[in-house]
Amino acid sequence: MTNVETLNKTILILSLFFLISCDSKEKVKEKVKDNTSTKFEMFFTSALENERFFKINNLYGLIYSDNFYLLSDSEVGFTNDKFMFHLIRHDGSFDNLSFFKDKYLVEESKKGIFKKIAIMKLKIDSHLYKKIRVGQFDATNISKGNIWAKEILLKNKNKIGEFYKNQFNNLININVLKNEFKTSLNKGRFFKISNDFYISLLKNKMFIISNRHKNLNNKMMLHLVKCDNTFTNLDFHFKHAEISEFLSLKEYRVAKVLFDDVSEYNKIRIGQSNSKGNLWAQEIVINEVLSNELLIYNDEFKLNY
Repeated sequence: MTNVETLNKTILILSLFFLISCDSKEKVKEKVKDNTSTKFEMFFTSALENERFFKINNLYGLIYSDNFYLLSDSEVGFTNDKFMFHLIRHDGSFDNLSFFKDKYLVEESKKGIFKKIAIMKLKIDSHLYKKIRVGQFDATNISKGNIWAKEILLKNKNKIGEFYKNQFNNLININVLKNEFKTSLNKGRFFKISNDFYISLLKNKMFIISNRHKNLNNKMMLHLVKCDNTFTNLDFHFKHAEISEFLSLKEYRVAKVLFDDVSEYNKIRIGQSNSKGNLWAQEIVINEVLSNELLIYNDEFKLNY
């Protein structure tokens, strides 16, 4: 083989190696990109499932794991008006973190299935503050005042009914509530209680399930009881926490309740009441439930998921 032939062969080998190397790097980049997207999807889905979700003007807000999300489901997304963002301490003083939207917009490449939703994400130390004041104003003419403003109480975790109810379903084509209910049934504790109610319990949430023909107009009593017998009162009306319409269930109605991690409490007191008093009540010892591996869902409802 001549020196020229040897040189050409070497160049060809190096070129092939370079092309393979570049291709591998692109694949690695794509994999990292996919992992980043998946990570955000998982974390944001968990936020929708497990924390408070509320309407703010024509936007939505969500606070989860010291992250504040501001969301828009419109084609335009957020307007160009400056956002007012005050973190208010318990003494009334506040930190002013007002901003323009581009500062905190989540990149399209990270949003995955949530690409059709405009999302801003701000990191906050929620334990340091009592409230968040959020709004918008025209930064070129502050004298005009706020276009809109709202204050959000940070320590208001135990309110019934303030959770995501598939508001973005037509944009993401994912029924988050159905998936969440399935996860609770398959991974949580499942058991029957008085008056033919069922409970599915997983971490910081409870699904209360009833026959569709039962009268659920009476108030539901729900107390999370600590060891010293003090308790958190989460009484609610079933219809305010109901998610049945999102689950395609024919024979059952389901209510969802969010609270702090149930393992922090000793007992759950549950029942129904009317103006005359309790109709029925039952106490459930939480440790006994969590430690009983026999309390599992066994397709009692014959769900076709």
